[in-house]
Amino acid sequence: MSTVCNVCNKDVSPDKDIMCDLCRLFVHSTCGNVTRQEAQCLKVKDRRVVFYCPGCRDFKAQLGDLHALKVLVHDLRKDIDALRAQATPRAESEVYGTESIIQEVIERDRRKNNIIIFNVPEEKDGGKENQVASDEATARRILTELDVSLGDIKPIRLGKFDRTKLDRKRPIKLTFPDNNRYCHENIAQFEKN
Repeated sequence: MSTVCNVCNKDVSPDKDIMCDLCRLFVHSTCGNVTRQEAQCLKVKDRRVVFYCPGCRDFKAQLGDLHALKVLVHDLRKDIDALRAQATPRAESEVYGTESIIQEVIERDRRKNNIIIFNVPEEKDGGKENQVASDEATARRILTELDVSLGDIKPIRLGKFDRTKLDRKRPIKLTFPDNNRYCHENIAQFEKN
């Protein structure tokens, strides 16, 4: 069985030509870019010099490049993680800030039809139905004095009722329908004065 050069595919003589230390295939010394003196040194059994054929040299160079790429990817991943660590709190706070602003706008829009009346004495006797009727009558009287046209209103006392504090005056909240434009105009005019 004949052996061929790993570079040129022509017959080689294992006694005369050189074997690659990586792929263990033979190459002509000229195909391996080896001088006669270098070839003689490579024939010594106890040699300390390593020989790689051109294909394996390219492979080793690519392995070196591959190792350099691996180190680069590792460094880039560390940089990306560091950037994420820096950016995440800011981004989350920006999202939270944006969400809280949106929630505030929604809440303000929801409350735009509300007015709150303070320092209205509470009905002490008669139960909850009597309290609601009294609060509605008081609210209608106040709004009539302000020349605000009224529709159906439902007063709601804000805060928790406490029997131990009968002199307490919880505020009354009134919510008007969205289509009560005249009410909004009058309240805005009242706020200007």
